[in-house]
Amino acid sequence: MKHEFMIVPWKGEKDALPYDSKTQQVDENKLKAMQGVEDLLPGQAVTVRFSLSEGRYVAFCNEPGHYRDAMSGVFLVNSAR
Repeated sequence: MKHEFMIVPWKGEKDALPYDSKTQQVDENKLKAMQGVEDLLPGQAVTVRFSLSEGRYVAFCNEPGHYRDAMSGVFLVNSAR
């Protein structure tokens, strides 16, 4: 089963991303500044570097049904001092 690792700046609740019940996915067209890695296969390893500004983010899998199955989390980016 494939997975994705998507990151988007988000101030609201992590379960409140714009969701399309027909596709069972977050509507990526309604999000700004999203970054991520799509179509990760089981056992596949990737190395990525994201450029994130200070703020609050939601990371989630956007394969059908995965976001609603709680494959998401919140994290904060703070500036180094």
